[in-house]
Amino acid sequence: MTAHARFSPSASKRWLSCPGSMVLNADRKGEPSVYADNGTAMHAVAAWCLTEHYRASKRVGDQIPVHKDGSEPRFVEFTDDMATQVQEYVDWVRAYAIGKTLMVEQQVDFSTIVGQLEQFGTADAIVVGDGELTIVDLKTGFRPVDATNNTQLMTYALGALVKLVGEEAPSDDDLF
Repeated sequence: MTAHARFSPSASKRWLSCPGSMVLNADRKGEPSVYADNGTAMHAVAAWCLTEHYRASKRVGDQIPVHKDGSEPRFVEFTDDMATQVQEYVDWVRAYAIGKTLMVEQQVDFSTIVGQLEQFGTADAIVVGDGELTIVDLKTGFRPVDATNNTQLMTYALGALVKLVGEEAPSDDDLF
């Protein structure tokens, strides 16, 4: 797993509403948790399913390596419950992407948008087609996440636009 950007998309709701939180949290390292490790394992299997065209159930019982910023690998056993959740995501993405361009686990850079170098995130799936850009994010946690006005997804979308239209930040004319 790569290092996080200062303006981490997963923390965008916080830093957009409280810019001072970036300074207060600058030196804080996230501690590994079973939830984060499980999510990392599920994301790895989902990406594998989408790129290699397998079903998630093929990985049940496998020990999936998870890493945090260069630390020693830890392993998560991939379970039936994980496979069910991952397969629902994979099936939805595959169906939605029919006839469109699908990009899996794409690093998107939004440095030009926020005016600070090396600001990026990894979008789980980007689907382009029919005049639309769709960002799909696998959520595996223990609480619901609303996709409406979701700043993490919006940040990924801005980075995807930069990736697709070039290095310059999109103008208002490009966005609307």
